[in-house]
Amino acid sequence: MKATPMRIFFLSNYNRCRSQIAARLVAHYGGAHVRVDSGGIEPKIIDPLTIQVMNEAGVPLLTESGWAFDILSILEADLVIVCCDDKRESCPVFPTGVAYELWNIPDPYTFVPTTTEELMEVIFKIKGYIEQVFEKYNIPMHGEPSHSSE
Repeated sequence: MKATPMRIFFLSNYNRCRSQIAARLVAHYGGAHVRVDSGGIEPKIIDPLTIQVMNEAGVPLLTESGWAFDILSILEADLVIVCCDDKRESCPVFPTGVAYELWNIPDPYTFVPTTTEELMEVIFKIKGYIEQVFEKYNIPMHGEPSHSSE
């Protein structure tokens, strides 16, 4: 395990749902072992339902608006995670030397209105990816993501 926190940057097209949820959950489960940030190519306001669902999950989002990414955040990251649906969206591709993963997660706001159940499916999928990354990079997990029926 590294002595310094692993720097993880989440990138999505809008930074309004998937990357916000993923960044917040990784920070929650990783604690002092991770430093997390997120941004979007075209940031949007975070939908109130996303804020509500995360509050109810006990892991509130820290902002109500998405952030634009900056190239420095990507270059300084140990790992860039792209939250994107590669079947419906143009997902960014990175040059050699940038460690990145693609988390194939559909945007729940593609089909409006989005339901609580659709957001819970996204959270469930993100938790599965988080477990894989924590295991791959030997990041201790504080608390366990619940994979019971929700």
